[in-house]
Amino acid sequence: VIIRDEIPLFLDLCTLKPGASSHPYELEIVNSRTLKFTFDNILLPDSTTNEPLSNGYVTYEIAQVKDLPLGTVITNDAAIYFDFNAPIITNETMHTIAEDFILVSLLEVESNSLSMQVVPNPTSGYCQIDLVGTPIQSGVLQLLTAAGQLVYQQTFQGQQIELDVSRLPKGLYWFTLATKKGQYARGKIAVK
Repeated sequence: VIIRDEIPLFLDLCTLKPGASSHPYELEIVNSRTLKFTFDNILLPDSTTNEPLSNGYVTYEIAQVKDLPLGTVITNDAAIYFDFNAPIITNETMHTIAEDFILVSLLEVESNSLSMQVVPNPTSGYCQIDLVGTPIQSGVLQLLTAAGQLVYQQTFQGQQIELDVSRLPKGLYWFTLATKKGQYARGKIAVK
């Protein structure tokens, strides 16, 4: 598996700090602005065989160029290459340089057939995940830290899942939902 991420000119490549990952990787900078993460022999199972173990991740930090004007928009996405197949392009992130703004919601969802809503998000106590549409008989919810450490897991039935995050440290957490029928969704919950 190879991930290629072309770094926008609004980000200072000299401040790059590689971070945590799900598997060992090698990092190189190619064409002066493209990060290339290479995961040799990662051997992820197919998502239809074992969806939770079919995932991997890599993190890094990078600072924006100093003194960017207000209103500057920084966008980014990456290309993921599996074997010799065409790349899969990630969702695009967007960051606008601004002052005195209010964070209203932090919810990013990826899904193959589950529609859902997480309220409230951010939260400091309980939140509820409401599944919309197709009736769900049962499934598994997993909650992971930004570094990929599993901190909570529960089975669920029906369309609503109540989640108590009051004992977790503040921060951003990833969750995955997977049903026995192969439906899944991923998203983020911010604990304040």
